[in-house]
Amino acid sequence: MIYPSNNAMPELRYVAGDSITLILVEYDYDFHFLKGNHPRKADDFHPLFHKLPRISNIHESRDSPKNIPLLALQVTIFPNFGMAKGFSFHHVLGDGISNISFIKAWASINKFGGDAEFLASDSLPCFNRSLCKDPNRLGQIIWIQMKDEIGQFSQFKDEKFDHSKVRATYDVKLEDINKLKNLALKKCPKSAHVSSFTVIGAFVSTRLVKFKDAGADKNIDEHDEYFCFLANRRAHLKSALPSNYFGNCLSLSSVKVMHSQLINENEGFLIAAEKIGEAIVKIMQDNDEIWILKDAEIVMSVLERANEKCNKNAVNGSPKFDLYEVDYGWGRPKTVENVTNDVDGAIALGKSRNFEGGVLVGLSLPKAKMDAFERFFNDGLRKIV
Repeated sequence: MIYPSNNAMPELRYVAGDSITLILVEYDYDFHFLKGNHPRKADDFHPLFHKLPRISNIHESRDSPKNIPLLALQVTIFPNFGMAKGFSFHHVLGDGISNISFIKAWASINKFGGDAEFLASDSLPCFNRSLCKDPNRLGQIIWIQMKDEIGQFSQFKDEKFDHSKVRATYDVKLEDINKLKNLALKKCPKSAHVSSFTVIGAFVSTRLVKFKDAGADKNIDEHDEYFCFLANRRAHLKSALPSNYFGNCLSLSSVKVMHSQLINENEGFLIAAEKIGEAIVKIMQDNDEIWILKDAEIVMSVLERANEKCNKNAVNGSPKFDLYEVDYGWGRPKTVENVTNDVDGAIALGKSRNFEGGVLVGLSLPKAKMDAFERFFNDGLRKIV
């Protein structure tokens, strides 16, 4: 990406000869231990990806336009056991849907030894930015708000990372998901939207609230709990974008619930599910492009309230994201991990590798907290009726 020296909006640009960083390394570590779902030290995953290269000037002059790298790749070999592919994306390039489509395209070309199979598929990306209408010049407004931070997310923020964290993945079977859906529909038959995302988001967020309360002062002060998530807007604009549009087309949304409403066993889950469902319906029904600014301002105000009494849980990914079907010609991945969760503390969601219709839930927490959460999580699933 080129950032002009005159503070004009940056441009995505490719010219012949441009390249991206690809690093090949060996890693002397237990491959089979890393690919499990059990708690593993978050630090042990960081050698598996390469940070985005630093911002540089195109020319020697200090006032030269800047080149901002958006993608870096690393292939890590575990001798005699396997390999790992690490991807570092700058989200200026595209949202999760676009990034996954890139990975699938690369895998297809590698598996079949050329691009004929990929070109014959229905998954060719659409790069036509003119399809994305901006009648209110929101792009310019948002650029003015964030231009001073254009390089902020170009590096993995080591200084913000808690090195006591471990990573763990929870495989939720379709049977349990259906129980959660049935519970929500039974108690709240008029619920606006009951999907796997709705019930998993509600269940995990309320479990996080309950385990954090365990052992705390029973007279804990009341405060707000926020659940933040991103939604694909391609099909929900006045001028709908094709599903294969390559870029960013997301809506930011947040759900606010009082802490005291979430701590009860079933009632907290039901309230959270109802609120999340209502937020999703609002996104689906509102096809006005102004949503970008309205919702972004709401969520950013939530994230900036660091000194106030509120907790935030955010989702990264979707139950519809299926990286386990990616095959470079060597078989499906053994595990998929989102390393940025170690910094932002988000709840990672994706399709299950092992159970049809299941959902994978990934978290990064300090070891003691992860052990406590696992007990609350499993106990909650057992109590679903």
